[in-house]
Parts: sequence; structure tokens; C-alpha cells
Amino acid sequence: MILIGQPELQNRLDRDAYRALRQRIGMRYFLGPLSLEDTMRYIDHRIHVAGGSRNPFSRQAMEEIHALSGGVPRVINTLATTALLDAFGEDEETVDPARVAAAAREHRVELPHG
Repeated sequence: MILIGQPELQNRLDRDAYRALRQRIGMRYFLGPLSLEDTMRYIDHRIHVAGGSRNPFSRQAMEEIHALSGGVPRVINTLATTALLDAFGEDEETVDPARVAAAAREHRVELPHG
């Protein structure tokens, strides 16, 4: 059996009610947040897999995505998709940090504390 989930799954499995299930888990792996370089490679990869011939995100926009997402892939996806759609809607060829910041406001994403 393979269990895949968000970090909240670990919290749920830590409850006493799931002790028997925890005892049957033979291996655990946690994917931590991506580094800035990994975030940029991740965005570039997603653009190319989707058929894009070039990455429309400026380096500064990708840095902003990383800062706001904390390197969490699902938040990276949300911010990048929203910023990309915003740029597309205005016939812009490049996604800049202002569009990423607007996407963060739209999704109520705040800078991580730390």
C-alpha cells in the first residue's frame, strides 16, 4: 500500500487511532520545499512539458514565486498559473514580479514567516 498526501496526512497518522496503521508503514519519505534553483527548473520544466517553446517568466518573477510559495510545488503551480493567465489575458509575453504579487493577493498567499 502506498499513501501519498499533504503534510496534514502525517498529523492525522500521528493520532492514537492510527497506531496500527503506522506500525505497518515500512518506509516514509517526505518531500521538502524546493530550493530557488529547483523552483526555477521546475517552472521551466512545466512550461516545456505543456508545449511552451520558451519560459515566459522573468528570473525576478520566478524568485518572487519561490519567496511567496516557500518552495511548495502546489503553491508554485497556483501562483505561476494565475500569473501566466493574467499575462495571457493582457497579451503580455513576459510574466513579471508584479503579476506574481497580484496572483498571491488573489489567492491570499503571504510571505512565509521565518
